[in-house]
Amino acid sequence: AGAGSMIEMMKFDMGGSGATLGAAKAVAALRPAGVEVHFIVASCENMVAGKGLRPGDILTASNGTQTNKLTI
Repeated sequence: AGAGSMIEMMKFDMGGSGATLGAAKAVAALRPAGVEVHFIVASCENMVAGKGLRPGDILTASNGTQTNKLTI
């Protein structure tokens, strides 16, 4: 991702799907009688490569030290 790609803002992209999953969890906890509910969530991983890093990823070194990937 180059300058101006706004990848840091991508976390906000999942707001609708996150809200849908939260609603699904609430309905599952309530277990309303006689109600059939279906939830559809659009999701994908659109990394350039399988080994790509995103801001917020936590890397673990071979000695167990962990670091948070903050910038690209």
